[in-house]
Amino acid sequence: MLLKYCRCGAIIPADRQRCARCEQMHQSRHTAYNAQCRSQKAAAFYVSKEWRTIRPIIISIYDGIDIWAYYECSQLLPVDEVHHIIELDAAWDRRLDPFNLFPLAHASHTAITAAYKRSPASMRTTQRKLLELRARHFEPMGGYEKVLERAGLVAPPYSSEKTPHQKLPKQG
Repeated sequence: MLLKYCRCGAIIPADRQRCARCEQMHQSRHTAYNAQCRSQKAAAFYVSKEWRTIRPIIISIYDGIDIWAYYECSQLLPVDEVHHIIELDAAWDRRLDPFNLFPLAHASHTAITAAYKRSPASMRTTQRKLLELRARHFEPMGGYEKVLERAGLVAPPYSSEKTPHQKLPKQG
């Protein structure tokens, strides 16, 4: 059996993300965040069957690797979270859109969230960077659209030049 270190230093099986103690802390942190910060609509979405179905698919498409950390920080980090490029409150209809989902490690997600909060211009720049990194990463495989097609998440025909999913909304 392959083993690895948990964030706290405990030795755990390689197929687990956290030790039992860290998992409990992780769950309680999310419970508190859902109760205090998220809207009830968003909190309900994150425990929905649809989200629990698409989240692991998106993570597997990226091979469980945070490509933001890989290309921007030269780090190989496993994915913990799936980020909405265009946030839920700005585009609820895109909550399950695979073109709007980007798996990240917790540290990357924190940095990207901070950039989003800095200013609307910073948010747009960060969103464009995410799209550029995804295009760069999946280019050798025929592009992200082809990868999604192979995973059964989009149906051809499509044109990467006219993909509406890659257009970012204008922010005030």
